Amino acid sequence: MRNRLKYYVLCTALCGIIIGNTGCNSEEVSYSSRMYSLPTDLDLSDAYFINKDTGYVSVGGLFTAGLVLGTEDGGSSWDTVGIYGTGVNSLSYQNGLFTASVCGQRMYSSSDFANWSFTNAPLGWWNWQKHTRLADNRVLLVGGENFGRGFIHLYTPSQGKLMLKDTFDHELTDIIATSNRTIHAVGYGLIMKSTDEGNSWVPSSVTGDFFRGIDFVDNNIGYVVGEYGSVYKTENGGNSWQSCRLGNSVFTDQTKLFRDIAFLDASTGFLVGTNNMVFRTTNGGQVWKQITNLDGYADFNAIRIQNGKAYLTGQEGNLLIIDLE
Repeated sequence: MRNRLKYYVLCTALCGIIIGNTGCNSEEVSYSSRMYSLPTDLDLSDAYFINKDTGYVSVGGLFTAGLVLGTEDGGSSWDTVGIYGTGVNSLSYQNGLFTASVCGQRMYSSSDFANWSFTNAPLGWWNWQKHTRLADNRVLLVGGENFGRGFIHLYTPSQGKLMLKDTFDHELTDIIATSNRTIHAVGYGLIMKSTDEGNSWVPSSVTGDFFRGIDFVDNNIGYVVGEYGSVYKTENGGNSWQSCRLGNSVFTDQTKLFRDIAFLDASTGFLVGTNNMVFRTTNGGQVWKQITNLDGYADFNAIRIQNGKAYLTGQEGNLLIIDLE
């Protein structure tokens, strides 16, 4: 009898751990949401909204043309504001400047989306994935070869100079700068930080997933998500990371892969991925539940939270906007 009781308690505890970490629970939310079909069949890679009405979306991939689409009515209608030879994979608006990094090693900058300057990098078969603009207007760009080497470039506008800062064994996929000027980057089996604006990097001990997205709530609290669903959290500015969601096996359903992570505040955050996956936590990453009552269906590539809304960019021109207020 005692052995049976011990077995029952152990199984119950393990089930609780598995459900809490793998996000098997689902939920319906009170958020209003709307899926927009933009005037393109290409994949959407990123979004940046200056306010609730005015926003921009980057479009395309390495083997397609690229676009930047703009809206001034919150997403109901869209105009083409930029056309490029290859896809645009990253957008930002910092220090009064828009920046768009383009597959094929070009970066465009503009203060008004009308007059553009561009920088070209003869990188061969390498590809920028994401970028961040520093306080002094220099730009750090991360990318790499597909399943190959990774790299970080630094662009200094005042000198018109692009410099290769560092190379790594594997591809890099995302980068973020916090307000204390610490830089964090992730990639294939790699989470790392820089406290000297990209001159040197300190890797963490965390491996075991293809890390796709990173977000920080403040200078100390940050999260990363891997392609197979592992989530790690730091509470000391990236000095150490703790697991708060176990990843799936590489032998599980390959149509369900995670792509990005974003937090509204210290408690509430979201994971997005292919096959219409949107997960939410309301307790700082301890438990994740899949949201089941959002509008439409899409394979999501990225999420950005701004102006009390979540903007989820998806494949085939789909943009989901969730009102979080």
